[in-house]
Amino acid sequence: ALHAAYVRVGCYFSAVASGAAWLSGAAKPVVKALRKYGTNLGTALQLAQFRDDAASQDAALWLARSAQEKLRGSIMGHLQGSAALKGMRRLAHRVERSCAHNLQELLRKPENAAIKGLTFSDVDSMEQMLEDLYLRPDESSGGRFELKGMGFRRDQVSDEGLQWLIARGLADDALPASKEPAPSWPPEGPKAALQFASKCVGKELVAVNGNLDGERLSQPASSDLVREEVVRLFKSGGKRLRPVLTLLTARATGATEA
Repeated sequence: ALHAAYVRVGCYFSAVASGAAWLSGAAKPVVKALRKYGTNLGTALQLAQFRDDAASQDAALWLARSAQEKLRGSIMGHLQGSAALKGMRRLAHRVERSCAHNLQELLRKPENAAIKGLTFSDVDSMEQMLEDLYLRPDESSGGRFELKGMGFRRDQVSDEGLQWLIARGLADDALPASKEPAPSWPPEGPKAALQFASKCVGKELVAVNGNLDGERLSQPASSDLVREEVVRLFKSGGKRLRPVLTLLTARATGATEA
């Protein structure tokens, strides 16, 4: 589950946070700290969606707490006063609080009485596992990395798999109805923290949202169905957390407007 959560969300947040810091010219220790912040926050957000599972809530709680710690200490010392960095810490703090509240409610149920929480050793092992998942081609002792899988290599199996995905995505078949509605965060959860953090980069976020124009972005597509889906996707909202995190990281690490 931890590996899946990292692949689903953690790696994206890791790339966003560390990439924005790197583009801003931040020092290597700062980039590394922000990479770990993004990894932990993204993985925590994914695990936190399983609100009926105590183990997932416990893991998300610790990861969110660890994400906050990555933004403290001497490495981030000269950046501590920035509103953007405070907003990033607050976002992780709200995830932690939300999971702690939910975990407390779960543990009150008789069927969860025997559940034990993670130890500090468990948390260290969890973080090490996430760190091991990070690909470092430039740090490998064996030379060149051979990336495998769809999108990394061309062979018959990969090409057939890619064609199947494309055909499935363009099919007219109706998607199966969800068995249960998507979980929503409580009012005091991460959504409130995100709204607060967005105020720090409000001007830049308006410009980003202006560029996320589905009508314009769909024009290059040769398929009418693809164009319709692109427009629908952008009109549905969402997909705004990573742009906010990118802007906050850039602001916190002193990026100047190009």
